[in-house]
Amino acid sequence: MIARIRQNLRQLWRDDTGVAFIEFAYAAPVFLVLVLVGLEVANLALAHMRVSHLAMTVADNAGRTMSGIDEAHIYEVFAGAAVIGQGIDFEPNGRVVLSSLEDNGLNGSRSGQKITWQRCWGDLDVDPAYGVQGDGATGAALITAVDAVCFTGSVATGRKVAMACVGGMKKFQLEMGGKNPLVVLDDADLATAVEC
Repeated sequence: MIARIRQNLRQLWRDDTGVAFIEFAYAAPVFLVLVLVGLEVANLALAHMRVSHLAMTVADNAGRTMSGIDEAHIYEVFAGAAVIGQGIDFEPNGRVVLSSLEDNGLNGSRSGQKITWQRCWGDLDVDPAYGVQGDGATGAALITAVDAVCFTGSVATGRKVAMACVGGMKKFQLEMGGKNPLVVLDDADLATAVEC
């Protein structure tokens, strides 16, 4: 009996007809996990890129107003964000906060920007991480509470924002008077959109 078991084990050891199938059975789950993780990472990167594009477009379009911004301009800016955010369901799942930063008029270490007004778009219930309307009026602490800043405005204020971001090792994107693409909706005045 023991001799027969040994003979069967030796025969099984020398048999290589199912090796490829067994190797595949071991490798398939690993390969499948790597493929699925790769797809999720790619999806996450694309979602981050689309949200970043939406935020930069909102900031850029808000900065294109020629004589000040009012509620009608803000509505148009957020309408453009709605068009861009449709593919990722941004409105029900996210929030964009549009703020007006102005020089706080202080000197020295208290020099900085103040949030003059804010408007929000999107249904996600979160508060702005960098402050609310009126913050920054008495000091330069606005940029310390965020991970990244997207700024559209004058060169002078953009330099201050950049210096504060560099000093705090924050990521930043500045748009200071350039001409970038914008969303033009069906009811827009085409002549005005071309001039932007």
